[in-house]
Amino acid sequence: MSSLKRDYSRFAYAFLALFALLALLGMAYSSHREKAAQLAFQTQRIEGSVMVVEDQITQTLQLIENLVRTLPDLSDVPLTQAGPAELTRLLWRLQLGQHAVRSLSVMTQDHVIKASTHPANVGLRVSLEGFVPPDVPEAAGSVLRMGRMWQGRDVVDGRPAERAPLGHAQAHSFLPLAFRLGRQSEAVWVLVALNTDHLLSRMERYRNIESDHFSLLRFDGERLLESGGPEIDDASWTHALSEMRQQEIGTWADSHLVAYRASSRYPFFFVIHVDPDLALASWREGFQRVVYWTLLALMLVLGVMLLLLRQVHASEKIQQQQQVELALSRDRAEAATQAKSQFLATMSHEIRTPLNGVIGMTELLASSPLTAEQQELLRVLQSSGWTLQTLIDDILDFSKIEVGKLELEHIDFDLRALLFDLRDTFTLQAQEKNLRLVLWLAPNVPQMVQGDPTRLRQVFANLIANAIKFTHQGEVTIDVRRSDEPHGFEARVQDTGIGIGPEVQQRLFEAFTQANSSITREYGGSGLGLVISAMLVQLMGGRISLSSEVGRGSIFHFTFKAIEVAVPPMPFHPTPALKTDLGHLRVLLAEDHQINRLLVVKVLNRVNIAPDLACDGLQVLELVQKNHYDVILMDIQMPGMDGLTATRHIRSGMALNQPHIIALTANAFAEDRAHCFAVGMNDFISKPLRMERLLEALEKVTP
Repeated sequence: MSSLKRDYSRFAYAFLALFALLALLGMAYSSHREKAAQLAFQTQRIEGSVMVVEDQITQTLQLIENLVRTLPDLSDVPLTQAGPAELTRLLWRLQLGQHAVRSLSVMTQDHVIKASTHPANVGLRVSLEGFVPPDVPEAAGSVLRMGRMWQGRDVVDGRPAERAPLGHAQAHSFLPLAFRLGRQSEAVWVLVALNTDHLLSRMERYRNIESDHFSLLRFDGERLLESGGPEIDDASWTHALSEMRQQEIGTWADSHLVAYRASSRYPFFFVIHVDPDLALASWREGFQRVVYWTLLALMLVLGVMLLLLRQVHASEKIQQQQQVELALSRDRAEAATQAKSQFLATMSHEIRTPLNGVIGMTELLASSPLTAEQQELLRVLQSSGWTLQTLIDDILDFSKIEVGKLELEHIDFDLRALLFDLRDTFTLQAQEKNLRLVLWLAPNVPQMVQGDPTRLRQVFANLIANAIKFTHQGEVTIDVRRSDEPHGFEARVQDTGIGIGPEVQQRLFEAFTQANSSITREYGGSGLGLVISAMLVQLMGGRISLSSEVGRGSIFHFTFKAIEVAVPPMPFHPTPALKTDLGHLRVLLAEDHQINRLLVVKVLNRVNIAPDLACDGLQVLELVQKNHYDVILMDIQMPGMDGLTATRHIRSGMALNQPHIIALTANAFAEDRAHCFAVGMNDFISKPLRMERLLEALEKVTP
């Protein structure tokens, strides 16, 4: 009996031992399969990531290449004959809105920078040694050539890096790209300083921070960019390059999991390598915990594992839900910004279209015989129309600044001429109120500077108009001088008007704010002028302040920055008077709005032009094929085919004699102007239409 019990015990022990062994073997087998699945998932993930990121980087480089190749088409003379100022203007035109570009520079054949969007780069010599692929001098133009990574924000303060920068150091580096345009003596080089922050943001978007390491390599093995994370050693890189040169895309597993893809257009690889130990850290921790509890009690481990799996699943589900919610929130915010921008563009077009008819017809009516009473009524009507347009422009400017879509120009202009023109513009308005308008310019104020003359004029005009509006006697003084800051200027607009109380001064630069409701009733205005002025001054690197006392007047003081430039030789050309007979021009008017069409026809009839009419882009193409036109006045938004599409067809060569195309549109944003010139239009006139502006544009046309 005891022998039976002993045998039974042995059997039970053996059974338990066998059960434990089978359980451990099963757990080991299951763990091995889970590890293999995790590795397969990581391999599939990084393979997908390299395809997406390589495609995005290629698209960025292709966009830059396409922009650079349009440079000769934008210049009226060969690039080798163009002056630095003209080249700089063309380069700024290309760089506008391109966040991936730090600067664009044009170099001579001996690789000296002739013009650049970063003025400090001019005159520097840049060696193209080490750029890949090699240049073929006999070809009409080179392909994109990639240099080594440079440390520094731009060429002027940069130098080739010893190795690819990591982490935050990439914010102080850039990747130089070189293009040759033309061959031999007609060749120039374009140097692009590529913003590594832009590339890094695309790389980091698909990186697992704990385990992934991203690398951007040239075909010769030069490392250009690397993300943070575990690095692969040089020996593994040697093995990697030999395999990557043999096929476009692939993966392998060695000491690291590696996925790569070679660009089919440009000389670079994009590589992701993952440290398996880090990628499997969570799996290893769970497995050790399972083994520990299995040694204590197999049945208890099964229950604990089930609970842990459920918790992990729930945690992953919550995390996925949070990621989805974050993505939805981001998409909603982007959609809201896009909707606001679209609303602004639509409202600008819809309001300016009827306003064009009102203001245009009043101009035509003003040139016809009228009684004194009718002239007075017409003057009020014209003033109300332009006041409405000013209000619309203020609202649109305020909204564009809010969504970050307003960008300043950087062009050379005559600062002194701008200030004298402002004084002359407001002198009549001041004289009507028996006020003196005084302009003081310090001797150290230069003539030519670089900046945004339109927005600077807008700030001065807002402050001067307000000073005249709220002053009943005395004078308004404009004082401009250099400041102690580099490239700094300071300006004061002082009046002897009604003044502003201290309780109002604190909120005067808030939107739609005036001193009180009686001010609005007596003087009018939306309260946006000072807000926009403050925002523009901030964009120009300055600040605005106010000093005022009720009953004694106000002083608005603001600073701004503008770079002094050399005064170019300006031969005198007297401005010819506008012609009254332009009947030698054959004009096609493309306009779908009946009132605007009638307005333009009447303006043209006054200079002996009887235009042909089209209501949409399809009619324009039909008439261009049948007739020769010197000028096409092209509306942008038309039914059927819009004006931009029609212009593309005309410029594609369908018309043997290319007409002079003038955009005549209610789309008044800077991006609208850029789109018009990009498709091949020659001039741009925004509505409401001014008769003088249209006639000036027509006089430039040579049949």
